[in-house]
Amino acid sequence: MSVSAILTLVSWLLIPLSAFSLARGADPFCASFSSLCAVPARRPEFLLWCAFTGGYFFWLLTVLFPRTEKKSARLLPDLCLLLLLLAALLPYRPREDPLCARLHVLCALGSALCLLICLYRLAFRLYFRSPRQGRRPLLILNASLLFCALTWIATGIINAAMEICLVCTASVQLRYFTRVQRGI
Repeated sequence: MSVSAILTLVSWLLIPLSAFSLARGADPFCASFSSLCAVPARRPEFLLWCAFTGGYFFWLLTVLFPRTEKKSARLLPDLCLLLLLLAALLPYRPREDPLCARLHVLCALGSALCLLICLYRLAFRLYFRSPRQGRRPLLILNASLLFCALTWIATGIINAAMEICLVCTASVQLRYFTRVQRGI
């Protein structure tokens, strides 16, 4: 199996399926990955998912953010991974430890926002280089962001549906950017 086929399999199948699997057994509009994985039996699954997804995204982002980028842009993937790591390690137990739970949410939200910034930087870079190739990624990112915003407004919480949407969007977009930039 070629590297291209493996990357496509991970981006289009394994990452999305693992995100949907993490939300199994709950209403994705009423629970978040954090609340689902606060259950001790699900914590190892959550940590494995964070390591797999976060590691894969980090690897692709470091490939896509070349050394020619400004230092602040090159640090975005590092910050994204660091915040995800902190969110994964900080337990989410709002009743027992509200401060730790708030820090967990802030780190998870910060990681997601850094990921979105990375995706938008890549989409705009591609759009300005080739509007035809860059238009679709921008539309997909905007649609994903709109879905997340409307879901947040409707439910009042960061929920698994938003998290799944962001993870699936990022996975597919990063694969697309890799194919366009590296030709694989």
